[in-house]
Amino acid sequence: MDKRKNSYKLLILFASSRFCVFAFIFCFLILTACSRNPVTGKKEIHFISESTEINLGESHYALMQQAQGGTYTAEKSIQEYVEKVGEKLAAVSDRPNLPFEFVVLNNSVPNAWALPGGKIAIYRGLLLELNSEAELAAVLSHEIVHSAARHSAQAMERSVLMSAGLIGLSQILKGKKYEDVALAGAAVGATLGTLKFSRNAELEADKYGIKYMVAAGYDPQAAVELQKLFLKLSKGGRASWFSALFSTHPPSEERIQANEKTVAGYPSGGFMGVTEYQIAMAPLKNSVDAYKDLDQGYQALMNGNVTSAISYADKGIAIEPGEPQLYNLKGKALAKDRNFEEALVNFTKAVQLDGNYFDFYLQKGLAEQKLGQIQAAKQDLEKSTALLPSQEAENALGQIEMKLGNGAAAQKHFQIASQAGSAKQEINYDKFIKIRTSQNSRGEIYLNIDNLSNIPIRNIEILLTFVDSKHAVIDKQRVFISQKISGGSSMTVPIKNKTPPRTAKIYSQVLGAEPTN
Repeated sequence: MDKRKNSYKLLILFASSRFCVFAFIFCFLILTACSRNPVTGKKEIHFISESTEINLGESHYALMQQAQGGTYTAEKSIQEYVEKVGEKLAAVSDRPNLPFEFVVLNNSVPNAWALPGGKIAIYRGLLLELNSEAELAAVLSHEIVHSAARHSAQAMERSVLMSAGLIGLSQILKGKKYEDVALAGAAVGATLGTLKFSRNAELEADKYGIKYMVAAGYDPQAAVELQKLFLKLSKGGRASWFSALFSTHPPSEERIQANEKTVAGYPSGGFMGVTEYQIAMAPLKNSVDAYKDLDQGYQALMNGNVTSAISYADKGIAIEPGEPQLYNLKGKALAKDRNFEEALVNFTKAVQLDGNYFDFYLQKGLAEQKLGQIQAAKQDLEKSTALLPSQEAENALGQIEMKLGNGAAAQKHFQIASQAGSAKQEINYDKFIKIRTSQNSRGEIYLNIDNLSNIPIRNIEILLTFVDSKHAVIDKQRVFISQKISGGSSMTVPIKNKTPPRTAKIYSQVLGAEPTN
């Protein structure tokens, strides 16, 4: 006991120097938060509790799914098959009591990830690359180990220690739980679900994943074949396509050799399930051309080729009429062509096929807004933000509230949007603010501002661009109007600090405005 007291005294002396704050926190946590890893048995620093792990996974799982394409719904049997294999492996893991969940995401990129607490996802694109149920088991067991061995939590804990100077010693000593401090620091250097695990963590996930495969009755040789497949793909022409997977799970000869050594320690044989896997994946493989059309259609849309995007969507729908993303693609292409009526038909179909994906409601709401269906637009945009908040939805909701005369609500939406990025550039202020310029005989400029909305506005930011007779830009000037302009009213404001030539033409652009009451 005296030795421990002396250790604490020594640490306090170190902490008196700002240079040694990190060392103080590191040693403090070592003395107070050491535990054994539930998978490897190694002693480690644990200051994120199991309950916090689980809460982290549960709170981010749905959002991560939304951000990565949503769940794959066209063939429900595939989701059921993946769940069955995953649950068999989770049951023989070192932490079978974790609330494991397995989901197939509607994304063509071959990838898989795990969140703390047993929340695991595999992408549609990766399922198409696998050859057997045992290879699927190798992927899922690897991700199960990442959760069971606390690899995500460890990465977060390392992030806290590395950013301890940013967190500050005062936060550590305010009586907070360790996990609360950890969450504050984790945002500095880690993103859940996309963490790049260390070399040792990857090797551990392979090693203990093979252990779980054997315990569940699978042939462990599939783990070797899986790594050989990934290494081949990483060196081939499709390496960039697999970048998401390889950035977090880099294949290597070292991993192949390590897996071969691990497999040699188990009896040969076990269930491979080639036929079973091919039968289970047949619906997905039969519609593979539809997803090629989907990807090519979005590429065409990005390139501004609306006609090609619609053609690809129609071809895909003919192959897989139950895929909502194809209708969403077609709707976006039609909306870009300003055919909002037909776009709305397709967005509505996407929602009917999958009522749990944010982008379907977002696009449907935006189309309804364009068509003047304000209440329907508001309802769908709110459903979208409930699934995944987005700047586009918040901006649109702000504009709707402006039109409805709800200044406080509009301001709240615009503030939320601005927190996500440069919202001022995204909001179409010209919908409710019109600027006209005029000059008197002395060349002095006046701005005539019309507030077309039903609510007062203030703090209007305007960009004036002056061009000559040849349309060359002479000058630009930002103007701030702090005065309040009532709903449905106009105001004329002189601009005294700029007197350009009378021959100059003036263009105006509203960059920002603040609704008020």
